[in-house]
Amino acid sequence: MELQVLAIATSVLTLALAYVYRFITSKFNYFQKQGIDGPKPSFPFGTWKGAWKKNFGENDLNNVKTYGQTFGSFDGRTPNLIVSDPHLIQKILVDKADKFHSNRAFRVKQKTLHEVMRSIEGGGDVEVNKLLSQALNAAKVKKLFTRIVKTVDLFVEGFKKEAAPEKVINVNEHVSRFITDVLAFTLFSFDLAADNQIRTKFERAIGKMFTVQYPDSIFSVTPFVFESLGSLDNFILKPAYTRYLAGVAELVIDEKKKTSDVKPEGRALDLVDLLLVAAEEEKQAAAKEKGVDSDKLDSEGILSKEQMINVCMQVLLTVGGATKQTLAMSIYALANNTNVQDKLQAEVGKQLNRYGEINYEFINESEYLDMFLGEILRIYPTEYRLERKTFEEMKLDEITLTPGTMVSIPIYAVHHLEEFYPEPEKFIPERFSPSNFDKRNPHTYLPFGQAGSNSSNIGVQLGVLIAKLAIVSLIKSVKLATAENPQNEVSSPFVSGVTGVPQPKTIFVRADKKEE
Repeated sequence: MELQVLAIATSVLTLALAYVYRFITSKFNYFQKQGIDGPKPSFPFGTWKGAWKKNFGENDLNNVKTYGQTFGSFDGRTPNLIVSDPHLIQKILVDKADKFHSNRAFRVKQKTLHEVMRSIEGGGDVEVNKLLSQALNAAKVKKLFTRIVKTVDLFVEGFKKEAAPEKVINVNEHVSRFITDVLAFTLFSFDLAADNQIRTKFERAIGKMFTVQYPDSIFSVTPFVFESLGSLDNFILKPAYTRYLAGVAELVIDEKKKTSDVKPEGRALDLVDLLLVAAEEEKQAAAKEKGVDSDKLDSEGILSKEQMINVCMQVLLTVGGATKQTLAMSIYALANNTNVQDKLQAEVGKQLNRYGEINYEFINESEYLDMFLGEILRIYPTEYRLERKTFEEMKLDEITLTPGTMVSIPIYAVHHLEEFYPEPEKFIPERFSPSNFDKRNPHTYLPFGQAGSNSSNIGVQLGVLIAKLAIVSLIKSVKLATAENPQNEVSSPFVSGVTGVPQPKTIFVRADKKEE
């Protein structure tokens, strides 16, 4: 009897495994039938086998060089067309953008985080987006400059304290602390130096954004390859941290409303101030149009509290992820390219002679700084890929894409292709000079990652301003140099394995104080 039961159980298990195998491998000839080359998929990971041992960006680059600018791959059983051809990139992001939806936002199940990701990538309510583009334009963002300066000064002081020929400085620690400080102070007026309890909670939440706990583990591929086994919520930001940060934003908004402090005069503004002022102005305009007193309007306007929290979360995710990485890699690049550091220092000196101090105009009119940041975002992009998914059958030139097919633009690979950027591994800011602007195909440079062309996003605007101000202020005060540390002597400064987005390894530099 026991043998019969065992035989039946074995048969059922065999049939189940056979079904799973057939289910996962059933689409593996998807691209082959259309004559599209690519790496050979295998059960159960598709073309992700061994991804936990590789650098994701370099692997994409090698595949593009091997199989061409358009090739087929598989995320488990899901076909994923990899496209680095500028002509097709334009079709995906511009001409036929309405045929795709964002895979990252689609894979986020938590409501608050889902809406935030959609907004970051240019989705969301059209009226809200229009209002926010007016309420948070460059002139309004400028009003946050004073708060950013205060935290930048603390960041530079931290570097100066460790500036000595024999001292090795951990860049990641300084940058992480700075990003936490600037977000808390610029968004909510929290001075974390005065409250260690809030600092601990806030710093932990910011530090958990876009992280994979064990990137070199075979299990790290699960949320990226097997949609049915989980969402991307934990990778982007775990629910507990999302609730905490959204709760902080809601608390600050409610407190400011209670004190009627929606028209703050004579003090440095924070982001919540700007949002409350915009909401009040919208309310006044609506009341005037209806011919009633604004106090008699019984509902929130377009810019609701929920929308304000969404904006705060957008900034937290963009600056806490992309800006933190960009600033760390900027310091790495300056330490390793003394000629670039010297040119940037020369521009800083010239601008100081012109303006007398580092102000908003100083930052906005620094041409070499723009070129430098352009090259940083090329060679060290904030995303490995930009991913879209079809929701109906369509044609991409001669390629047929069925519903549910992934289409990925390998940003890192595109930014490192010889045909687009000669000597791509060399750090050459002059690639982004005004005279070279028209020579570059705009679809070979995707600096804002998943945000695509959504450069009006407040998170992108604020992140760029924060990075520029920190870079200039640091260069004004210290001379950076490489540290004799084995971790700097590697082909890629990014962590290998399944990290989701590029994650810098621990970066060490040396610094010498300058005479001021």
